[in-house]
Amino acid sequence: MRSDSSQIGGRFGEVVRIMTAVFGLALLVVLLVVIMRDGTALGTVKKSGVMHSDVRLVGEGDARHFVFTHIDSLEFGSGPIPALGDTVLKVGDSTATPAYWGATINAPMPPDTQIFLTYRGALGDKTALITARNMERLTYAMLLIIEWLRYLVALGFVGVGLWAFFAQPNSRQVRAFAWFCFSMTSLMIAGVSAISDNYATFSVPGWGYVESVLQAIFAAFGSYWLSLQLLFPHPVRLLRRFPVPVYLVAFLPLLLYLTGEIGEGLGLLGKDLADSSRNLGAIGSVVALVIGFVISAVRLARKKDRVEKRQLSIVLWGTVLGLGCMIGLIFTMQLFREWFDAAPMRTLIGVNIAFALLLLTPISYAYAFGRYRLLEVQSRIRRGTRYVLTTVLVFALLLAVVYAIGEYALGQFGIRGNLPTMAIAIVLALGIGPARRKLQSTIEQRYYPERQRLRDTLQHFLDRTASFANQHSFWIQLEERIRDSLGVDTVHPVLAGNGGGFHLRELQATPFHCQSDFVLNLGKVRRPLFVDEMIASGRTAISDDELDWLSSNGVALVLPLMAQQKLTGFLAIGYKNENEDYAAEEITVLSSLAPQVALAAENLRLAEENIEKRRLEEQMQMARRIQEGFLPRELPVTPGLVCAAHSRFSLEVAGDYYDLIPLEGNRTVLAIADVSGKGAGAALLMANLQASLRTAVEIGIPLSRAVERVNELIHRNTPPEQYITFVAAIFDPAHNELTYVNAGHNPPFIIRASGHIDELPATGLILGALPGMKYEQDTMRLFEGDTLVMFTDGVSEPMNSGDEEFGEPRIRELVAQCRTCSPAELIERIESAVNSFCGRVPYEDDSTLLVVRRV
Repeated sequence: MRSDSSQIGGRFGEVVRIMTAVFGLALLVVLLVVIMRDGTALGTVKKSGVMHSDVRLVGEGDARHFVFTHIDSLEFGSGPIPALGDTVLKVGDSTATPAYWGATINAPMPPDTQIFLTYRGALGDKTALITARNMERLTYAMLLIIEWLRYLVALGFVGVGLWAFFAQPNSRQVRAFAWFCFSMTSLMIAGVSAISDNYATFSVPGWGYVESVLQAIFAAFGSYWLSLQLLFPHPVRLLRRFPVPVYLVAFLPLLLYLTGEIGEGLGLLGKDLADSSRNLGAIGSVVALVIGFVISAVRLARKKDRVEKRQLSIVLWGTVLGLGCMIGLIFTMQLFREWFDAAPMRTLIGVNIAFALLLLTPISYAYAFGRYRLLEVQSRIRRGTRYVLTTVLVFALLLAVVYAIGEYALGQFGIRGNLPTMAIAIVLALGIGPARRKLQSTIEQRYYPERQRLRDTLQHFLDRTASFANQHSFWIQLEERIRDSLGVDTVHPVLAGNGGGFHLRELQATPFHCQSDFVLNLGKVRRPLFVDEMIASGRTAISDDELDWLSSNGVALVLPLMAQQKLTGFLAIGYKNENEDYAAEEITVLSSLAPQVALAAENLRLAEENIEKRRLEEQMQMARRIQEGFLPRELPVTPGLVCAAHSRFSLEVAGDYYDLIPLEGNRTVLAIADVSGKGAGAALLMANLQASLRTAVEIGIPLSRAVERVNELIHRNTPPEQYITFVAAIFDPAHNELTYVNAGHNPPFIIRASGHIDELPATGLILGALPGMKYEQDTMRLFEGDTLVMFTDGVSEPMNSGDEEFGEPRIRELVAQCRTCSPAELIERIESAVNSFCGRVPYEDDSTLLVVRRV
């Protein structure tokens, strides 16, 4: 039995889904056609002659007739002029029925067309001649605004209804919401119109049937609203227990309306009884609307869940401010009908205000259901409502002043043109912006003082940014201000660190990383996010570790901190005391001040980095002076040799090394090395190398054995990734012998006096790579006129703008050409050639040259 019920319910739900989709899309098509049709009517009425006096249809049934509600004496000329309340009897020779009036008066006619009207007044029946004139520009502008607002409202409702339905077609709440939107769209299409269809250049086929369907749909707009409140966000208990009776009562207004329509159409009901049924349906729809508001307000007051509370709040605010205010304004216009009828411009202004208010409703729904930005939307609705209300109020005052001055000028001075009125309107329009801002500021200070207090507190704090000594004190003070201003227990600044991780101000690690979905989403949306909303919506993936951290720290709100389009961290703010929810104004203030907080914190960070950078630069300069002390300031006396050397550092301190060490027997040690890496670490390793070499050779240890001991020392005291390429040679002038060890360094070469070149190839592995390495030493002869060139890879490997390397062949070619030059001149030639080759490309490595000549 339950299975059969489920199948029936499933089939019924499928039918409802299909009906909703088909009707919604058809409604959109009808709306677009009506917009095109009414667009042609607007163009026609602008060029057509119209009657400037106004009439209203009164009475019931066959006794209906037109009475004058506004008289424009200018269009009656010198003939008889009717009075307010006089009854129109004939148009020309025909009775003034509604159909004939629409076909002749509310229809296109050339300007200056003259029409005879027979009317009955206190002095009996009279015939007046009226002359049609072009519509006044101000009146036409107001009609144009009304029509465009009407289209915007209709497009807004049908658009958001279809959007929500196709996003979640299986949700009963969404379907009820969609049908409520469709009913409001139907109202805008078939229930209101500022211009007669007779002015359109084309008619819609079957419009009578379409209009009847749309009127039936919008007759039940209160029922759709009530059903939405019974379902949203969860069905009420009464609906779950008695669904059929509840829906029958909710849609009773629609049943009464259809009874009147169908009963009269089939002849089952008389016109009076049918009208009574339709009127009862209209009253019932308004009652259903009010009941829906009451249910929504009661559920809002009772809800404990923050997410559902915000959902109900946004729906209630959007509808009350839009639909509720519009209905209230319509009732006001009906209650003071005579006052509005006395000046048609008042009616036009009232309708514009009503449509402007109604436009808030689909806008609020679009934000709430489309983007799930619930509380922020509530703030935008309130702020937007204040903006619209103040703008409309100032605009209405502007129109009233312009209209009053225009009427006075026309009546007092007999001015018939619009130029004075337009000039006054332009002057007053210049003041509408400042006047609106002043009025809105007054409203906010009067009714929302807490927003201003919060803003002033945080702004005063940010103005004192320059007084903070460091980031630590800045964050501590900010946490205290936010806790005191918002009444929250916890505030945690979570800041971006090196390596993509995020940490607290005390540098405690957090599970957040720059590549996590949670952090990426923060950088994308750049607005406050509620943790419970993120979890409920499922649109942001939060890892288990991140969720545990947020839960354990009681985080309710996450406020991204953006500086220079980059996420520098976020504020994790806890729940408010006494189980209160965040006010919309508080979120607005935090959103507006978050970029300033991020920028202030970033400036403090940069200031600290600059201080640290200057301190480090001072230390590096000192280290460089110490390192320069390790290198020979003045080359020692080297019997039998003329020497020159030069080092260029790419950083303040470098890893290149050269040395000349005099030994007993007029011998000289020549050494050059390149420590991997650059900076302070390489310089320290170079200092160790120098000390180890000098100690070993001065106590007479053979060169190969000395290098082996240095290798052991370097391997034992440095990380595996650090190493040294190294060449050491001992020149004995007594035997013209050059004994050397090459530990993986660029091969030095000897350019003979004849131009022949001999290399000093590697005799062992680089220093520090492996322990227990054996290094061989080799010997070459160095005769008078021979030149030994030793260099690091910073000389041979610089690149030019074309990514071409200078290379060792160029060094050899240059040395061969300049072999008669002194060592100092030779170094200068090589440096000049490298500089010319590289151009403006900066050097990326240290470079060292050691050149000696046998004399």
